[in-house]
Amino acid sequence: MRKNFLIARFILGFIFIIICSGCRNMDHPEEKGTDETIENNLSNLISDGSQRMSEHKTISPYRTPDTVMEATQYTETAKKLATIIVEMPEVEKATVLITGNTALVGIGLTQELSNEELDMLKQEIQGKVQKQEGRIDFVSVTNAKELVEKMTMIAQDVSGGRPIQGLADEIGAILRRITPTI
Repeated sequence: MRKNFLIARFILGFIFIIICSGCRNMDHPEEKGTDETIENNLSNLISDGSQRMSEHKTISPYRTPDTVMEATQYTETAKKLATIIVEMPEVEKATVLITGNTALVGIGLTQELSNEELDMLKQEIQGKVQKQEGRIDFVSVTNAKELVEKMTMIAQDVSGGRPIQGLADEIGAILRRITPTI
């Protein structure tokens, strides 16, 4: 019995060695200890990666502006819209960010409103923004303090000359929080 166990163990070991040696890559001989091999392997991975991977691109109205405007024109338009919104009796302060054909509006209220009143106010603001600026197709309005503060900081950065492309991730995050995807 012990003899059968040793024979079975020997056969399994032999099969394991054959499998391991058969799985070895023989196309590229290994050069141990050279930086060139590592660089070559990295360059091969990078060049081959573009053929094997594809970027997931979504068609989103937030990414396709109807008209191309300079950042200063966006800033002027946003300030004009904020001034119009602040004239409403329920609104104490307003911040507007424009990116492409989307306007993000952050508002501070003069008083506490019920959910119905707040929804009506948001719809009224959306109507005013779209009426004033015909190229804006999407308007998202929020009164969440944290988001309004973040939008105000972004608006100040844009006014200070920071390019809006650098703020795209922050604006996208705010937009997702205001208008969740259904």
